[in-house]
Amino acid sequence: MSEFTVTIDLYPSNWQGNGERSIWHTLVEASSTDEAVEFGKKLRDANGHALPTGAEVTADPRFM
Repeated sequence: MSEFTVTIDLYPSNWQGNGERSIWHTLVEASSTDEAVEFGKKLRDANGHALPTGAEVTADPRFM
């Protein structure tokens, strides 16, 4: 298992470059980048809603 930083850009196509961008970051343990991305896609907000359809989810290894 390795640590990955999962980045979720909630509305990448709607961002105009003016104002705050809705991006979440979380740290997960996974056996691969693909597994970390799949975990990120399953996250929900505080109200239990799934991620928006166009959300971009990426994962990068975290080096210690």
